[in-house]
Amino acid sequence: MNGLDRTIKIDIPNDANSTKEKVSFVLHELLSGNYESDEVFSEIPEGTDINNLDFDGEKLTIDLNQEFQDNLTNNHNVKKVRNKKCLL
Repeated sequence: MNGLDRTIKIDIPNDANSTKEKVSFVLHELLSGNYESDEVFSEIPEGTDINNLDFDGEKLTIDLNQEFQDNLTNNHNVKKVRNKKCLL
């Protein structure tokens, strides 16, 4: 975030019951581009989407599409790991 700390409030829909549903909604909302005007997540490439989300109660694994992996440039908070999954 270019050294800026920001708090973003996202209202989770009432029909999101499980932790996985809630996390999925928030991540999709953050990737939607709605926060670009606030200079938030500007380093995430356009077209980034979540292929799969897995939460085992302790670890969240996010499988992002190839667009993200091919165009990731200046984000030091994400680490590429085997099977093209990114752990945050």
